[in-house]
Amino acid sequence: SVTVMGMVIGNMQLVERDTLRRFQENLTVVLLSVLFIVIPSQLELSQLARLDWRVALFVLALLFVVRPVSVGLATVGAPMLPQERLLLAWIAPRGIVAAASAGIFGPSLVAAGYPDAERLAPIVFLVILVTVLAHGLTLGRLAQRLKLAASTENGLLIAGASSWSMALAQALRKLKVDVIVTDGSYQRLKPLRMDGINVYYGEILSDHAHHTLEVEHLSHLLCATDNDYYNALVCQAQGEEFGHHRTFQLPSHLEAGGGHRQLPLQQRGYSAFSPQATFEQLHQWLNSGWTLQNTKLTRAFDYTTLQAELGTEGEDWQMIGGVSPRGNFWLSSSEKSFRPDPGWTLLYFSPPAEARNGRNGAETAANASGEAGTENSDSENSEDHSAYHPDAADGADAAGDEGTPHSTPTTPDTRDTPDTPAKPDMPDKEQNPADKGSQSPVAGGSPHPGRRRPSNGGTRRPHFAKP
Repeated sequence: SVTVMGMVIGNMQLVERDTLRRFQENLTVVLLSVLFIVIPSQLELSQLARLDWRVALFVLALLFVVRPVSVGLATVGAPMLPQERLLLAWIAPRGIVAAASAGIFGPSLVAAGYPDAERLAPIVFLVILVTVLAHGLTLGRLAQRLKLAASTENGLLIAGASSWSMALAQALRKLKVDVIVTDGSYQRLKPLRMDGINVYYGEILSDHAHHTLEVEHLSHLLCATDNDYYNALVCQAQGEEFGHHRTFQLPSHLEAGGGHRQLPLQQRGYSAFSPQATFEQLHQWLNSGWTLQNTKLTRAFDYTTLQAELGTEGEDWQMIGGVSPRGNFWLSSSEKSFRPDPGWTLLYFSPPAEARNGRNGAETAANASGEAGTENSDSENSEDHSAYHPDAADGADAAGDEGTPHSTPTTPDTRDTPDTPAKPDMPDKEQNPADKGSQSPVAGGSPHPGRRRPSNGGTRRPHFAKP
């Protein structure tokens, strides 16, 4: 009846099914722990003393003969790799079922007249002990040797395909970091597939992804869609798989000034990068020519030197992550403090080196020009005060000084023909309106466009621009 109830509940479309599953798993651990304490407590030392070399030979036969043969017969014609068959042939730990069966049938057989049944429980517990130790200590190394498991968890799962996530995947691939990009749109995944990047087409929260998407070799999750709340939902759902400290999402639009309006950390992932690195801002930087670049830190060129060279983080450049000397990947977050040591290879997002150099040169030139302009302005102001002094101007006018600014030359223009009739002087648009009444006909053209001279060749008081 219990088995039937489990099958019925498992096939019901219950919203709380995941909650029930977690409760069942926790309850199973508690009950198994109790059974493994209660059942061995029934053993006596005199029963263990009856174990001999024949029992040891029986255990070895179970490990190296019975299990491999049974697995080989059961997998005939199955679509399995030889490495997978070999792993199944070796892995066969015994557990609570065997112990419970021995605890029930052993005393019953003794009561039925089979005295050797007293050895059943000690033999079963010896098999459990040997198989758990042998298989538990060798499973990981054997799977890695057969190339059925990753040696380390070192990689990034990106939820959301875009031009920026494609650029990030390409940069991480050059650093030999495993990357998988997931998205529910085939068109968005197409450029990444054409570039040879591992992708998963489908909803990351679906049952299909739960059973088929292999993420055991990946260490971090980055939700990089344009929907802040979907990113938070995925981080919350995948937090158990990756660990909450390794789930990240792009900063929300309320990150900078949202305060209590944004989701708390318990309901979302850590904010990746700086608060300014939203989905729109990252793509705006990418479209303006920013690229993902990497550099290796040394004792002479440490993280402080890199920061001084690149400028203000979040405005002039953006830290993405890095790879340790041992090859471990790390993702940057403004909510988690980290300072890389020499030997790390850092990945950052910034304008090309030529653009940075040109920008720095332009800023330097602008600063120098501003300083020079300030000096020239001070010098011109001092000269203007002396040049436009009324008394000094009158003296220069009487002496016939033609070098005074805005003064009118008195030398007749030799380019005009004497016989040419004089034309009436037209008002000068650039002259002082107070001087319009003193205009007179001109005998010839003026060597300065826009300025007129008295026709009689005499002098007149020049007008001065106001200082």
